[in-house]
Amino acid sequence: MKRNCFRVGVFCCVLLVSGVWANAAQVNWLAHWKGEGKREQLVDEIKKNYEFLHPGTTVNLVYDVDLQGEGSYYKMKVANKIVEMIKTGKIEWDLVMCDIAVYKHVADLLGDPLWGQKHLVDFSTVPDFLESQKDFIVNTPFFKEKIGEMFVGPYIEGYVFCLWSTRQIEEKVGIKIKQRGMTVEDFIGYARKLSEYNSQHRTNIPFLYINSLNRIEALFEYIFKSQFSDPQIVIEEKYTVEKAEAFLATLQIFEELSRYQPLVNADWRTLDWKECQKAFLTGKGLFLPGGTYMYNQFQGHSPQFVDNALPVEQPYVKQPNGLVGLFAHAF
Repeated sequence: MKRNCFRVGVFCCVLLVSGVWANAAQVNWLAHWKGEGKREQLVDEIKKNYEFLHPGTTVNLVYDVDLQGEGSYYKMKVANKIVEMIKTGKIEWDLVMCDIAVYKHVADLLGDPLWGQKHLVDFSTVPDFLESQKDFIVNTPFFKEKIGEMFVGPYIEGYVFCLWSTRQIEEKVGIKIKQRGMTVEDFIGYARKLSEYNSQHRTNIPFLYINSLNRIEALFEYIFKSQFSDPQIVIEEKYTVEKAEAFLATLQIFEELSRYQPLVNADWRTLDWKECQKAFLTGKGLFLPGGTYMYNQFQGHSPQFVDNALPVEQPYVKQPNGLVGLFAHAF
């Protein structure tokens, strides 16, 4: 492999740049989605499909969570490996898992927010790639801004942010959570009832079970945006008095929630995401903020407890005309 670049985005990479590996006996792929049900199955099918289409070439597939190296968190291990390859010029992985978090870790380590333009393939230069993506992905700066002002792979995975609740805590506390139509008042009411239960039974069940603050950010974003009937107002990145008032109102909602402790689990800063999910599914908290994609993770990591989790819509101030979600490049 002579080109000093990594390829992120398997669907286009396999089909459109396979000529780079025309004489290669092995392609090294640092993948993700291990233990995530159909997601992992998709990775395995792509591996087999590539090997079928390219006789004589094998795909050496290793999952990011199994990568050995520096760092206690697997995404930091991936970031450190990318930095090592850049600095040494020794390219061990032809394809790497590089989501927003990994990209930012590498940018911090290199001190270069645009490192991707030097070392990653920009898929916008691949014929027909832009036409294959949804219009809002191509026409808004949001997606390119997140990873070095470029497209590092196809954005084919869309998901919606939601809350997950546990049957055990609902039954124990004696509340019935609304799966749809939950207002902020309902949400605060659940926090109050859980706090009362904790006081009466000398328990310490957290209202929100998390392992990173971005879980709270998604919840904050939805409550903030639910105060506007026109989504275009919040899409436009400019200051308005109306936005400032809605932002303050959202802060006040979280201030009200903070009256009912414990709002979050005490170990959230050091808790591994897999352990976080396992603990939640066994009844360690009432709500887990996350996304619809977590169902795959529950199935893969804790299949015996997956039925304990129930997806519910996030709470709103006013009945919104949409949900908050994200499109991500799948690989």
